[in-house]
Order: sequence, then C-alpha cells, then structure tokens
Amino acid sequence: MTDGLESVMTGLSESLDDKTLSQLHIAANVYPPEDFEEMDKWKGLGINAAEFDLEVMDPAYFKAICPGKSKAHPQEHWKEAQETAVEIFGRGRGTFQSMVTGIEPMSSLVKGLEERISKGVYSAPLAFMPTPGSPYARFRPPTADWFVEANEKIADIYFKYADTLDVNLLSDNRPGFTRVGLSYPNIILRDEMMRRLQEQGKCPPGLPSQDFIEE
Repeated sequence: MTDGLESVMTGLSESLDDKTLSQLHIAANVYPPEDFEEMDKWKGLGINAAEFDLEVMDPAYFKAICPGKSKAHPQEHWKEAQETAVEIFGRGRGTFQSMVTGIEPMSSLVKGLEERISKGVYSAPLAFMPTPGSPYARFRPPTADWFVEANEKIADIYFKYADTLDVNLLSDNRPGFTRVGLSYPNIILRDEMMRRLQEQGKCPPGLPSQDFIEE
C-alpha cells in the first residue's frame, strides 16, 4: 500500500511546486493497514490526512452492508486506525470519514457520529441514494423530513465540538473536507451549518469564495 501512495506523491511532487503542494489536503483514502506504523511513512511522503470510511456507525449494519470491509477488518480495527490517524495527522482535517445517512436508524447514526468526532474524527454524512442496478436499488430511502432532522442533529453536534479540532470547524478556511461553507450536492449538513453561520452573522451571504490557494 505504501509503495502505491509513494508513486502518487512522487507524481504530485513532480507536477506541483512546493508552495502549492503544501496547501493541499492530501488524504490516503484506503483500507486501514495491518500495521498502523505505516501511517508514519505516509506522513513522511507528504500525505497530511487519512480517510478510513466506516460508511455506517452501527457494528451490525457495518457487517451486513459492508461485507468487503468487514471481511478485511472488523469495525473496531477501522475505528482504532482512525484514532491512530488522529495521533499522527491531527484532529478533524487530518482524520475524516465519509458515511451514508439513511441506511441505519437515526439514533445509532447520531450517537456513533458524536462518538467519532469526540475522538477527533470528522465525518462527512452523504445522503443515501438508491443506484439503479445496485443491490440497494429497491431499498427505500427515508423521507425528506428524516434527512432534515438527522442533519439538524448532526449540525448541533458539530457546533458543540467545533473548537475541539485542530482548527475551529466554524472558521476553517483551508482546502479540504473540513472547510467551512464547502457545499456538496448530497451533504445536507454543510448547507445547514452555513445557514446557521450566516444567520448568526458569522459568514457573508452567498457561496464561499474559492480563492484559498495562494499563488
């Protein structure tokens, strides 16, 4: 795994100047290694974040919905890898995960997400969308009201833990997953957080600027 990451970083180093490269959010989005010390090598290559996606919070759902991931490692191994990544790359931007909202009960989703961010692991909650032809093509997603309620609860958690990450989540303007105001079509949370910040007068109206790379 490290050899493959080294090849990618070599290509980036040859294509970008050092100043630009130092500003990028470069995450290894892979399965966790058997030996967590591998992550120290990743950092030495210039990688500044690790992304180990749990997808769902409930261990039973993880085993049922992510058979490949659970076969490779039990969920506890993934969580231990995330916590080791926090020690190596930092809280928040340095250690994050994507997850799917709308697959498991709201209670386990919210509880699990708060447990993760309390450990320094930032989560990007993607809205579940059934894909034609996939095993979940006929899986009925929750209602719009469900998604709104879930993301309001998640936003409450993020505001609560905002100042426990390496940079306050409510003012983080660095490129990457934790950037305040960064909008994705299927991540309702980001828009809810920006709505609240704009309502509080802490962010200007409209979309955030994209000029975060210094030339």
